[in-house]
Amino acid sequence: THVQGITLTSAVDFAESTPNVTGKLGVEEVNLGGSLFVKELDSLVEISKVHMALPTVFGKVADGSLSGEVTFKTAPEFSFTVDLELEDADFSRLLEDVQIKLGMTGRLQARIQASGNSELAAMTGEGKAKLFQGRVSGLPAQDFVAGLLQVPALKEIEFEEVVLEYSLADNVLNTPVIRMISPLVQVTGAGRLLLSNKELDHNVTVALSEEVLASVPKPFLQVFEHRDDGFHMIQFRVWGPYDSPSTDLQHRLVQGVTNELLDNGLNLLR
Repeated sequence: THVQGITLTSAVDFAESTPNVTGKLGVEEVNLGGSLFVKELDSLVEISKVHMALPTVFGKVADGSLSGEVTFKTAPEFSFTVDLELEDADFSRLLEDVQIKLGMTGRLQARIQASGNSELAAMTGEGKAKLFQGRVSGLPAQDFVAGLLQVPALKEIEFEEVVLEYSLADNVLNTPVIRMISPLVQVTGAGRLLLSNKELDHNVTVALSEEVLASVPKPFLQVFEHRDDGFHMIQFRVWGPYDSPSTDLQHRLVQGVTNELLDNGLNLLR
């Protein structure tokens, strides 16, 4: 953690055997391991021999508002707890700040609760993130699926909302809820990501509107199931390295083509 521009106004209580410090903390910028940049941070602060608490954190992240509380303990061993909320952050700006190349835009709202110690693998947590009115493009699995289905509309999707719910334990990020809503394409899924080697394992459902389905090659249409809302969906699994995942979608498509050829052959024999 790198901290720049600290201002601390405090009072010290010597009434007890161990002095306690209370006051107000201001920080120009906090860099949390290059993964989160907080600017203009303000909070009340409580410091004792065994802990430091920031019970009223306020700050800015990627032009959005951050609030919550953070506590560090040094005895009997180092540990921390975090409970933060982020409102109306610019997601593309956030990615730019941490130098991550990911083709997603939108306004981010998130809740983060985490606790841990000096071992990163021991961190636990849970949270929920929502991304509104944005665009997603260039994700490895996204380009792969778009190429297999031969649907250009899947390469760049303008969405109304993306929802992600997660929990973190044993160095595994579980995502029981993944949901993207747009007028033409809807994606839902669930799975997990191993943080140690960035390998994922997800079950995914892609639903296409009638308009988009019209561009799917006719032999592939048999593998789609019709939904009551007018969308047509296909389910498949994605697993392996995040940058070059594998999927059983090829098998589903080949099976659909084979079934159609068999049906056509039987119809000719009749």
